[in-house]
Amino acid sequence: MINAIKRFFLNIYIKRIAFPKFNEGNIKRYFIDYSGKVQKVGFRDQIRILAGLLNITGYIRNISNNRVITEIQGPQEKLDFLVRVINEEKRFRLDEVKLEEIIPVQENRFVIIKI
Repeated sequence: MINAIKRFFLNIYIKRIAFPKFNEGNIKRYFIDYSGKVQKVGFRDQIRILAGLLNITGYIRNISNNRVITEIQGPQEKLDFLVRVINEEKRFRLDEVKLEEIIPVQENRFVIIKI
């Protein structure tokens, strides 16, 4: 029940984001390590929903308290937009964001990895 309510409010919030038109070329893959208040605030779900709307592939998972890693892959403009939206979000407290470009892989969806 709580997850359904959380998803409902995340979808309302995400619908307020203005999505620009994107160039579909130049496929990149980013590894991003987020630390801060990123757990129990809908952080992973928000990235998953945005990735779906942007047709970005990859994964996200919790590593430890206050730390989440993700790999996202798609057109560079879409990746940069997703990173900017997340970095500007006020519901999260991002103490540190480490971003590294890595080699793209063959995949077809974005998933939350639960450990």
